[in-house]
Amino acid sequence: MIGQKRVDPLAAAALHDLAELGLRLLLATNATATETRWPALQLGGVEKLFSVALISYSLNVRKDDPLFYELVVTAAQCPADRVLFVGNDIAQDVIGPMRAGMQACLVRPNELVPGEELPDGALLIRHVRELPALLRTSGPVASR
Repeated sequence: MIGQKRVDPLAAAALHDLAELGLRLLLATNATATETRWPALQLGGVEKLFSVALISYSLNVRKDDPLFYELVVTAAQCPADRVLFVGNDIAQDVIGPMRAGMQACLVRPNELVPGEELPDGALLIRHVRELPALLRTSGPVASR
């Protein structure tokens, strides 16, 4: 599985929990043609949880381009402010989505690094496993 990251079992459990909450899950990722993501998602038992996959190489547009975020909102089939974009990069997974009107959640095991500042309104968690509890308390949104 060249270019594939193994799906963390705790993250897989969280994705199943999110799906059980009735959330529409989308995969939005920068990837090359050799990083299809599907073999790892299949091995992790989560590939069928995603209703849409927005993969940069096949779209010919990458995260940080406003068009990428417009495509995410369109695929989510709901208003931008009802979409929660989750990822580990402040620029691509928080600032870009927030500029497009989405909510954003940064996943960082060690929190922010010195010099980083989380934009107002953005959420910060240490692991994806925290998402189901967070969303149960903060209300319904669509998820990445």
